[in-house]
Amino acid sequence: MEYLASEIPAGPRWVDFNPTVGLELMAARAEMRGALGIAAEAQPQAVVDGLFAASRALTAGNPAAARQALAAPAFTDGPATLRRLAGLPALPRTRSATALTEREMFRTEQDNQHSSGGNGTMF
Repeated sequence: MEYLASEIPAGPRWVDFNPTVGLELMAARAEMRGALGIAAEAQPQAVVDGLFAASRALTAGNPAAARQALAAPAFTDGPATLRRLAGLPALPRTRSATALTEREMFRTEQDNQHSSGGNGTMF
């Protein structure tokens, strides 16, 4: 969600996307941050880096390193974030935003297919 909410509203690759998608993704990011205990003002890359490092630490069987990866200022309570990740609550805004993003990706891919006469694959 951190990546999508940062990339889609500003990335040149997504210029054909409906601007509503970016707004919904940013709202979903706020919902997810609240659910996970991530500071509202945290830099997206710091959040991505922390979550990725925590994932690697957990895979390696090192929960202490995972807690350390989820440190302030981006994360308000690393141990709580780990618990919340293990049992995420329903995130309706996030679910809706990701579904909207998927539909918009499909729509732009279809538009590209029709305009190019080819297979229009974006990726």
